Amino acid sequence: MRRARSITLWTYLNQALLFAQRRGMVKTNPAADVLLPEARPARKRKSFTLPEVEALLRVGIPQDRRPALWMIGLTSGLRPGELVGLRWPYLDIDSDDPCLEVAERDAEVQHRYVGQAPPKTLRKAAIGLHPLAVAALRRHRSEMIMQGLYDSEGFVFCTRNGTAISVSNLRRDFKKLCERSGLSGKDWTTYELRHSFVSLVSDQLGDLTKVADLAGHADTKTTEGYRHTVRAALPHAVDAWNRLLAQAS
Repeated sequence: MRRARSITLWTYLNQALLFAQRRGMVKTNPAADVLLPEARPARKRKSFTLPEVEALLRVGIPQDRRPALWMIGLTSGLRPGELVGLRWPYLDIDSDDPCLEVAERDAEVQHRYVGQAPPKTLRKAAIGLHPLAVAALRRHRSEMIMQGLYDSEGFVFCTRNGTAISVSNLRRDFKKLCERSGLSGKDWTTYELRHSFVSLVSDQLGDLTKVADLAGHADTKTTEGYRHTVRAALPHAVDAWNRLLAQAS
């Protein structure tokens, strides 16, 4: 943010001095010799490996007070704002084909919720829900009803007052979840739930076009940037030789 502000100020000043130089009001443009702050290197994203996913599912998530929240985050690939902004009208957990529709997200100004907004990208169709996620959501709904927090038009995941969970609080709770699961490092962010979703699903599907549709990416090039290694060793060579030897015999 500081670098962006510096560049904006420099741009205006440089334009003004160039104008003055053309008019003969100044001889030189001192702004041309200014060194702007260097851009921070982009934060390197990562994904859960298969053993780390197992630790989350067996240790961290069952002990959390909102297990359904993390099940949806891990199995549906929602962005953080889409996750905390998810409302019951866009969630179907009672039909034979349970699914969720990514139709909106929460909007925040200075870390405060100000309303619902369209998602960054629209999915082509609803996202099917895994039976484990459906079971967690049904239990979550029952608990919300008992607590007097359930509203058929309200948030699926909310605070004790029924208000939206902030993305910053989601990030804080996610770090605690990772620590409780025994995952190495303390720099996990909620956006890496989405990276993990793409990595794990693409590892199984092998079809980036389908994964891009699920993640709401405009093209597979973006999806490729989300893929990370989730296995300690790649089995492709072994699988290929097994097929070749089977044919030979």
